[in-house]
Amino acid sequence: MMFGPLLIENGVPGYENLKSKLLFWMVTTCSTSSGALISRRPLPSLCLKPQEALLFAADHQRDEKTDPEVHIFDDKVSGVRKLHQILAINRQRQFLGSVKKIYGGAFSGHADAFREGEQEIIKCFIEAADSFQYLPGKSVAANRKRLFRHSTLVVGKIQELFGSEVEIYLQHFANAISSLSTPLRWDLDTNNCQHFTRNLLNQLDVSTLFHRFPINYFNNEAVKKKKQWPFPRYLLSFGSDIDTPIALLRPQVRSLIWNFYHQKRDDCDMIEFAEQFRTKACPAPTDTWEILCDEDVISEYGATTRIHRLSMVDALWAIPRDTVSILQTGLMRSWARHSDNEGRSLSPRQWVSNRLRLLHQLDIFASLCSGLAATILRDLGKDVEHLSRYYFPTAETFGTLHSSEKVVAYPRVGIMFITGRERDWWKREVKHIIDKMTKKRIPLK
Repeated sequence: MMFGPLLIENGVPGYENLKSKLLFWMVTTCSTSSGALISRRPLPSLCLKPQEALLFAADHQRDEKTDPEVHIFDDKVSGVRKLHQILAINRQRQFLGSVKKIYGGAFSGHADAFREGEQEIIKCFIEAADSFQYLPGKSVAANRKRLFRHSTLVVGKIQELFGSEVEIYLQHFANAISSLSTPLRWDLDTNNCQHFTRNLLNQLDVSTLFHRFPINYFNNEAVKKKKQWPFPRYLLSFGSDIDTPIALLRPQVRSLIWNFYHQKRDDCDMIEFAEQFRTKACPAPTDTWEILCDEDVISEYGATTRIHRLSMVDALWAIPRDTVSILQTGLMRSWARHSDNEGRSLSPRQWVSNRLRLLHQLDIFASLCSGLAATILRDLGKDVEHLSRYYFPTAETFGTLHSSEKVVAYPRVGIMFITGRERDWWKREVKHIIDKMTKKRIPLK
C-alpha cells in the first residue's frame, strides 16, 4: 500500500542479507517470511536520463545502505509482534499496476481550510524552483544538499498545513499493522496486496464517497476553516475492495481495473493490458483507456477497433477510479517501459510530451472532482433543515459507477438497484473466448 512517501508491503522475507549476529539470531527465531516492510515509496518517473536524475537516485550509491526501512514481524517464541529499523540499499521496484483507494485531493481547492495554505505552498515551490539551478561543476552530493536546502521551506509549509490530516492516517495504520488481527503473511487468495490494503483501511472513516462533515458545518464559518477534524477530509473514496457487493452479482465489466485484477496477468502491466483493448477483441472494452492516448494514436486505431471518440473530460470521468488509477500507474512507469506505435523507444521530446499529458490530465481530473464536491456541499447548504436526511453515498457502491449508470435506491426497504450496467457480460466473455480459440480478432459490437 502506498501512502504519501511511504510504501507498506506484506510477505517480506526479512533479514536474510544482514550479517549482524543479533539479527541472525532474530532470523532463526522469528517468522520473518511473513513480515511487513515500511520503506520509501519510489519516486514518480519524470526524468528521462539526465544528470539531474542523480539528485534523487545516484547510480554509484546503489550499493550503499542509505534508505531507512522498518520491519514488522511476529516472534515465534513469544508470539509478540515486533519492530526493527535498519538502513538498507535502495531497491528498484516495478509495479504491475496501481489501484487508487482514497483520493486526498490536495491542491484541488475542495476544502476551505486548505485553500489559502495551498496557494502559499505553490508560490513557495515556484520561488524555490527558480532559485535552484543544477551546477555541473559540482558533485552530485553537493547539488543534492543544495536541493534539499532549497526544499526545506516548502516541506515545512506542507507539514504545517496537512500535518494534522496525515497524523490521522499514520496513527490508524500504526494501530492496524501492530495488531495481531492483521495478517502479514502473503497469500494469493486470502492475503494478497489488495487484501492487505483492505485490512489496513478497516475501521478508518473512509467508507463514504465524500468525507463526512460536522453537523454545524454550514452554520459555523469557523468549523469550515478549522484545520483539525477528528476524521480525514479526503476528496473521493473508491472503497477498499475492487469488487463491490453489487459487483459480485453484476460486475463492472467496463472497468479496466476489474478486468486486469480478475485475469491475474503477470506477463504485462496495467498499461500494456489497456493497450490490448484497442488492438484485440476484448470481452468488455472500456472508454477509460482513451486517456492514455494522444490524437495520433486514436486516429490510427480508430478505423479498426471499437472506439468511442470521447472528449477528454468525458473519458476522464467515465469511471473515476479507473482514471486516477491508470494515471497513477503511468506516472510511476519508467521511460524504458514506454514505446511508440512502431515499438521503438520514446525520444526525449515524446517522453516529455507523455509526462506533460499525464500531469495535465491529473490536473483536469482534480478540477472535476473538486467541482463536484463543491457543488454538492453548496446544494446541501441551501437546505440545512433537511441535512439530517442526507444520505452519504457509500464508496464501495458508488466508487465504480460508470458515468452512464444510475442508482435507484429505496431506503425504507434497504434495496438498491443499478440501471445502465451491462447484463450480458458473461455472453461477451464466452464470445471472446470463442474468438480467441478460433484466432479471430473481430471487434465486438
